[in-house]
Amino acid sequence: MRADKVCIRPMTDIATWLGERGLSKYEKAFRDHDIDFDVLASLTEDELKELGVSLGDRKRLRRALNEKEAGAAPAPATSPPQLPLPAIAAPERRQLTVLFADLVASTALSRTLDPEDLRDLLSTYHQAVATTIRDAGGFVAKFMGDGILAYFGYPTASEDAAERAVRAGLRITAVLRTLRARDGRQLEARVGIATGPVVVGDILGEDIAREINVVGETPNLAARLLSVGDPGSVVIAGPTRRLIGNLFALRDLPPQTFKGFPEPVPVFEVIDERQGISRFEATRRNRGSAFVGRGQEAGLLLDRWQQACVFDDQLVLLSGEAGIGKSRITDSLWQAVAAEPQIRLRYQCTPHHINSAFYPALAQLSAVAGLLPGDNAGALIKLATVLPETNAQQIALIASMLGYDTGDGTLDDLTPARKRQLVLDAFADQIAADCRRLPVLWIIEDAHWIDPTTEALISRVLDGAGRQRLMVVVTHRPEYRPPWGSHPMATALPLSRLSRTSSALLLQSLANGKPLPAEASEYITSRADGVPLFMEELFKAMCDSGALVDREDQYELTRPLTGTEIPATLQDSLMARLDRLAPAKTVAQLGAAIGREFDLGLLLAISGLQPNAVAEGLEQLLGAGLLFSRQQGATTTYIFKHALIQDAAYGTMLRQRRKEVHDRIAQALIGGGSDQRPELIAHHFEAAAQVRDAAIWLERGGDVAFASASHKEALVLWRRALALVASDDDGRRARIGLLQKLSAALLQNGYSSLEAFEAGEAALQAAIESGDSELYVGVCASNAPTHFARQDFDRVERELAYVSSAQIDDLPPIVRAQYYSIRGVCRFHAGYIADACKDLSAILDFKDDESRDSSFGGGDSRCSSMSYLARSQLIYGLPTTARDLAHKALDRARAISHPYSIAWCLVTVTRNALVLGEYSEVLRPIRESIELCERYGYGSRLGQARAAHGIAIVATGDSEGGAAELDSGLALWRRTGNNFSLDMLLVEAANMFFRMGNLEQARRYVVQAKALYGEVAERTGYAEYLRMSGRILELDGDRMGAAAKYREAVAFADMQSANLHKLRACSDLAKLLAGDGDHRAAEAVLAPPLDWFTEGHDALDIVEARQQLKRVLSG
Repeated sequence: MRADKVCIRPMTDIATWLGERGLSKYEKAFRDHDIDFDVLASLTEDELKELGVSLGDRKRLRRALNEKEAGAAPAPATSPPQLPLPAIAAPERRQLTVLFADLVASTALSRTLDPEDLRDLLSTYHQAVATTIRDAGGFVAKFMGDGILAYFGYPTASEDAAERAVRAGLRITAVLRTLRARDGRQLEARVGIATGPVVVGDILGEDIAREINVVGETPNLAARLLSVGDPGSVVIAGPTRRLIGNLFALRDLPPQTFKGFPEPVPVFEVIDERQGISRFEATRRNRGSAFVGRGQEAGLLLDRWQQACVFDDQLVLLSGEAGIGKSRITDSLWQAVAAEPQIRLRYQCTPHHINSAFYPALAQLSAVAGLLPGDNAGALIKLATVLPETNAQQIALIASMLGYDTGDGTLDDLTPARKRQLVLDAFADQIAADCRRLPVLWIIEDAHWIDPTTEALISRVLDGAGRQRLMVVVTHRPEYRPPWGSHPMATALPLSRLSRTSSALLLQSLANGKPLPAEASEYITSRADGVPLFMEELFKAMCDSGALVDREDQYELTRPLTGTEIPATLQDSLMARLDRLAPAKTVAQLGAAIGREFDLGLLLAISGLQPNAVAEGLEQLLGAGLLFSRQQGATTTYIFKHALIQDAAYGTMLRQRRKEVHDRIAQALIGGGSDQRPELIAHHFEAAAQVRDAAIWLERGGDVAFASASHKEALVLWRRALALVASDDDGRRARIGLLQKLSAALLQNGYSSLEAFEAGEAALQAAIESGDSELYVGVCASNAPTHFARQDFDRVERELAYVSSAQIDDLPPIVRAQYYSIRGVCRFHAGYIADACKDLSAILDFKDDESRDSSFGGGDSRCSSMSYLARSQLIYGLPTTARDLAHKALDRARAISHPYSIAWCLVTVTRNALVLGEYSEVLRPIRESIELCERYGYGSRLGQARAAHGIAIVATGDSEGGAAELDSGLALWRRTGNNFSLDMLLVEAANMFFRMGNLEQARRYVVQAKALYGEVAERTGYAEYLRMSGRILELDGDRMGAAAKYREAVAFADMQSANLHKLRACSDLAKLLAGDGDHRAAEAVLAPPLDWFTEGHDALDIVEARQQLKRVLSG
């Protein structure tokens, strides 16, 4: 139907007249059947019944007509109509299409017209424009002299709000061309339309001045657009243009620079509405995405088409939710049969023509016939050409329905029922005739918006079908129930959501085969829920916003993705589903704030509504298919059908309202909600802008995750908490604690972590500023491993030295133990074994309990200290004490269920057992350690564990396999970015290969140790390196050089108090001296260090030394 052919002003008058009498619900029916005051009084009872007028309203109508003089129409209103205010729950955020209409040359009219005439003219103008806006589904918000402000998509959203606004704009300009001022001047208006996010719903003014206010950039832009176009033009901005696709013919205008807008604004002039084009063709056909996941359905449609071509008529009822791909699959059929001899018809139903008789058929016919404005007589000729089976009266009737003046007065004598029957016969007979010529594919799109008369046309055609070479495809949403579901020819074909595999293929197609970041893929896939349209629009919106950028060979994510970004193209559609359930929208908003899933108990606790109101709202949401429910025991859980529905409901709430709701949710969860995950409580506090509480609960969440060995998750939560904690004095202690935890978790993947180092530096600075010795010592302890990784043992000593003896004595026992433990570890690696034993023994004075901390390298500080003490005691010369303490540390780690500490202690137990010669005890514990490291991702432990495992394999007799495993472990350790603690692994490996007689491998690891000691400050195993260097010299025949190295090793070990290493060096030197015949010197070298040992007489080195001394004495 053409906008400029509709006689609107008389209908405007009757619309007003009906509204004044409470009969406005019949306005649409009167307009569709061309009922005006000239025929109103002559309508019979049967004709009023056919128009749908009830008995009571028929009497009211007759009584109203009797009050008027015969043939006299009511006088037009002489003031702007009062604006009815919709029922508003609360102001809300939403996408809105705003229309501004402004009367051209109103100032000139005011100079030439009498004020009363001008008043009447403006009143008529207001009535005409307002009615046109309301007819298109808009809301007239404000009359401003010669301007009118209207909203589309409010108070009830519609998925085609932008289209309705543009269509209204065209009709406004057309209507005004039929109106003239008293001086004969034609009225014209400019129309500006813009779409975007706003806050709407605040009521301003009082009494008759009350109005619904809208705030945002969008109304300003719509007003600015009035300055762009010529009189009688409709100008739209870029966002509106994207929403309407190709449904309208447009003309590009130069980008406009408007005051208050930082960038030039793309603008377009709307020329006319395109006829006969499907919504899919207009908005999606040229997207270029692959047709995936619908092979079976497409095959079925082609099969049904082939059957129809051999006189076996088919009806396919293709159903599915919005965006699921109904139009895409019918378009594939449309294209597939294009090359065959056939006739194709596509009827497109639309939401704004749901009460317009035969609209889909008339629109398709107008496009096929090529009708143009002003055709009139030409229209009859064109229609007769494309409808050869119809008679002249039918042609004239169809032309008049299309808005053309046929000059056929006989049509006025026909009753509405007769007119309807003639047109129905014309379309049905033409389709039957087409079937006699060629196979016919007839697609009716979006039948959930079908008008009753078109529905009757389909029924009429199907009644005569069977062997006509006809295939009818009807697409519709699930809420529509086609009356032909039980027809013998019918095949129901519901479309389900795409699988994850098909979704991935569609994404790959959208990206033209280029890799997408995993985060972006997961974001789109999870939020689209297998709906192709959602996937396409999310991908496009991310690209348009710059969040996803094409970098030639791949896509790159440029900023974090939030969970509430909804493409503008989907906003209206999603909101329309919620607005249809106005009473339940509050329940949907509250549920959306809780999450994608929410349980009834929590919803009731935070809603502030009566339980029956909540239950009613949930029932409405379930009935509308927006929620699913799941029952688990006594708990009922509700789930939003789509993530985007949740986002749409949540997005309507104003920020202050969101904060209040999230605060209530957090408090309810703390008070005994069904889900008390700390990170969930923190999320709600953060959304409520309660950052202090959010930080507390994020830290707790990190603690829980770290305690369960989920250190990656802990890192995320602690980082988030750190970002929220204030940097002032009040937040200092919390910041220090978080930085320490962050550093400890990062060290589990390697002591060289730069982030761990930087976190430690920040914590140290904060601790110094606090002047708190307890805090300071704790930070020094947690920072030490990062300095060890940099071989900066002196810095650890210096930082600890800042604490005076008096301050140390005043420290709590556990902090004092930390002080001495970290200094002991530092001295162990620097090679001062006696000092290390003394300091580390402080941990033994502290009463053990089952509490734990991870302040040292990610391990529990007491487990770590006990393990280091066990290593120190063994080298010092207390084998039995060291063995027992290593197992005691492991027992504690198991008691507190700390996987990282268990893995650490298992390595210590293994390495001590290897030194003691307890080879049968080494494989089981070290393999358990490796399994824990691999399960939890402990990169800093895995390399050491694998290296120790390699040495253990060598000890069991497999030198080749052990060397391979050892090298793999050393490579893993080096990949963590440091050489810390590597010296002892190398010398222990070389020693084991010497014991096993594999001199080549032993030499290889001694060479590596020599290179390492040229780079690092560690000296724990240096005496062992010197000793084994002497072994190599001895093997090479340089006995004098070997003796010198042995003596150097003895001296270095003696300086360290490394009595075990001294014993080994003395034993090798004694053997060399005895071999040279100097038994007295050999005895003098070996006997004193062997006599020093008071325990561990079954330890391998002591047993071997005793045997060596015996040989010396017997020689």
